[in-house]
Amino acid sequence: MGLISTTDDWQYTQPFVGDYIRIRHLLGAAQDDLPYGFTGLLAQAFDFENTVELYNIRKLYPFNQEDIFPVINPLTSRSRRLGIRGQKRYQTKINWRVVIDVWSRSELPDLSTINQSLTDLQQQITDLSVTLNLILNAVDVPLPPT
Repeated sequence: MGLISTTDDWQYTQPFVGDYIRIRHLLGAAQDDLPYGFTGLLAQAFDFENTVELYNIRKLYPFNQEDIFPVINPLTSRSRRLGIRGQKRYQTKINWRVVIDVWSRSELPDLSTINQSLTDLQQQITDLSVTLNLILNAVDVPLPPT
């Protein structure tokens, strides 16, 4: 369904239809480097006039695990999205991204394909991180005059 970077404000997905969601966490820091008690929030979001109504707010913990939740739509006549948010009380910017998969009761996800996709994505992030560190730590060499 999507990849969302958690921030201090609510981030919303596109509308979805489904009975279950799976949350996978991609962390830009080692588990031990996260502030003690660091959590986020997950909720179903319904648009109503000029506001967003949140339903079934849950805490999310940024662990290297996958969380599966049933998502019941109490307002079947209205479309819904998922909202995700980090915590405002921590000043450190944690690079925490959440991958969301949605499926219906009639669907059974092919976990091997999904896990391979996650592994590929994690490798790409690691490669980009290494490249960025090399760039940031490079010695400044003056360019020759043109």
